[in-house]
Amino acid sequence: MTYRRHLKSGNIRFAIGGSYSFEKLKSPNPSSPQEYVDHRYSYDARIGWEFTNEINRKGQVFYGFDFRPSYNYYKNDYGNQNAGYSNGAEEKSQIFGFAPLLGFRFKLSKRLSLVTEANFSVNYQERTSRRYFTPLSNLYPQIPDDSAPKTFKTYTSFNSPLFIIITFDI
Repeated sequence: MTYRRHLKSGNIRFAIGGSYSFEKLKSPNPSSPQEYVDHRYSYDARIGWEFTNEINRKGQVFYGFDFRPSYNYYKNDYGNQNAGYSNGAEEKSQIFGFAPLLGFRFKLSKRLSLVTEANFSVNYQERTSRRYFTPLSNLYPQIPDDSAPKTFKTYTSFNSPLFIIITFDI
């Protein structure tokens, strides 16, 4: 979902989105009552500022920048089975990005437009992960989790203007 507030000196941009998935998985061993879970969710937001230049009566170029935080979570109790244990994995990551952007708006009417844009994002990510092991029966003892150290990453990404979005003004 996106929102744009038109002001005299430019426009405030805001967007939010996300996904959610929860699935119960049965044990591959038919005699086991054990159930496993695959759980994932993420959310993203962006807030930014854009300037506009009219090309003609129907066309407009816009440019600006966005701040883009996001959060991702993943947990799967049963990635695979090995030596009497089901091997699970859990991962959490936070990403903070700053993205200059350039776009084009074609006005179909006073309130309806077609928009496409490109951006180049510089991102910073913090990530934690762990693997854990669940005994498949009482014959196997509990073993400790295998936690990886927190990782930090800086990277860039370029989003080319591949999509055309229909927008409308309220």
